[in-house]
Amino acid sequence: MMEYWISQYIDNELDLDEKIQFVEKIHADEPFSQETIDLIQQEKLLRSTAGMKIPSKDISADLSFKRKNGRHWIKPASFIISLAAASLLFFAISVFQNYQKSTIYTHRFVLHQPEAETVEIAGSFTNWDPVLMNKTGVQGYWEIVLKVTPNEHKFSYIINSDLIIADPTVFLSERDEFGSVNSIIKIHEI
Repeated sequence: MMEYWISQYIDNELDLDEKIQFVEKIHADEPFSQETIDLIQQEKLLRSTAGMKIPSKDISADLSFKRKNGRHWIKPASFIISLAAASLLFFAISVFQNYQKSTIYTHRFVLHQPEAETVEIAGSFTNWDPVLMNKTGVQGYWEIVLKVTPNEHKFSYIINSDLIIADPTVFLSERDEFGSVNSIIKIHEI
């Protein structure tokens, strides 16, 4: 609270009654008086800016021109430069804000469907576009190795371009808004 009073006094933000109370407090309290003097000396140093005078510059003269009717107009080049700088800043912020570590893993998907003519997989990692799986051997297994990012992914198998099923070997699943059941896998970053 004491620093607040001192700051108000230095910045000349006290009314006359508050100034009277402040002076009475200084005379009654020696440590408060010394702290006030120290802070005023510090403020004096800060205001002196170590002998350096910073010249003021009217930048409106550089950015605009005065028409005969007395109105100021912004120079087109200044406007274009400002617009380009703002666009560059916006681009830089959007690029760095969306930057993520792009670790990509491969995941092998396998399904046993001996009667199937074709098996496709569609999921969040394929943007829900069906990708044809490869038939392996003669025992009815279908497989594919896909690139996936560390995340939670949902997917389904499409049998003969007609039947949509979840992966029977994956424990987690959910029903989507179309009535199909999607399997859920979680790929963790290593």
